[in-house]
Parts: sequence; structure tokens; C-alpha cells
Amino acid sequence: MLTDPMTATNDTMTKAQKLRERVIALLQERGWSQTKLAQKARLSPSTISKLIKGERRDYDWKTVESLAMALGVGTFDLTGERPPGVAEAPGEYAVARNDQVAVGRTEAAELLRLYVASPHFLEDNPTADELQWLAGLGMLVWTGSPPTAKTVSVILEQRRAGKI
Repeated sequence: MLTDPMTATNDTMTKAQKLRERVIALLQERGWSQTKLAQKARLSPSTISKLIKGERRDYDWKTVESLAMALGVGTFDLTGERPPGVAEAPGEYAVARNDQVAVGRTEAAELLRLYVASPHFLEDNPTADELQWLAGLGMLVWTGSPPTAKTVSVILEQRRAGKI
């Protein structure tokens, strides 16, 4: 949970406030209503309303992940925190000294959230089994450019072709 309402401190209140402010900004940026966000995030309209009004001070990671997926951003973008068990921010990378090639790693689940919010998701129309397989990939290690939603589409295409 981001906060525990029974033991909330100024620090944790700031985290909940950051989530609220970021969600409000993204709703305005996209021109979405609270109802549309609730539908896309598969959360109750009451949950969204309480978030926007600042009436809730506790949000579990499932709620944060649902919001992030619906809004097409990472959980870190909403909260400034990494999910439990993630030591590094998804998409971290460095430039190798020998030939200036970027290398890095990205959490598959974070990349999948971006994919689900992208046009590629609708075009590919993945099955529940394919989404589960993609979510189970763990950490993706890459070289060159960081992976994008299109990368997931290509991975899915390769799997459908029997190449992976």
C-alpha cells in the first residue's frame, strides 16, 4: 500500500497527494472524465471519485497498476515509487563504453502496461493466454534502443509464428 490511513505521516500523505495530482493532470491532458478512467482502469467510479476529491489516503499497488495501465504511464510516473520487489526503475539503461551501445533492462510487466494502453494492443487482439505469457517474461534485457509498446507487438508476432 502507498499509505496506511491509521499510521499516515506527512511523507505518506505527500505520496497519496502526488498520485491524486498526477491522475488529475493526466485526465485533463487526455480530456477524460472520471467515468472513462474508471471504465478503462476497471475500477469503481467511487474509487476514482474519492481519489480525485482527496478522500482516500490509501491505495494498494493493484489500484496504482490499474490506473497506470489505463493512463498509459508507469507506476513510477504516478507515485514516484517503485513497486514492491523492484530494485530498479523499469527501463534503466547505460551506455557501454566500448562502442557506445545502450544496454539495459526493463520489467516485462511495466512494458506490458504500456502495450495495453497503445494502439498495438487493439490491432494485435491478444488472447488472455498470450497476455499471461507476456506478463510472465520477467525482466527483459536489451541493447540498442529501449523497448516500446511496438516491441511487445513484435514479440507477440514472433511467438505466434513459433519463433519463440
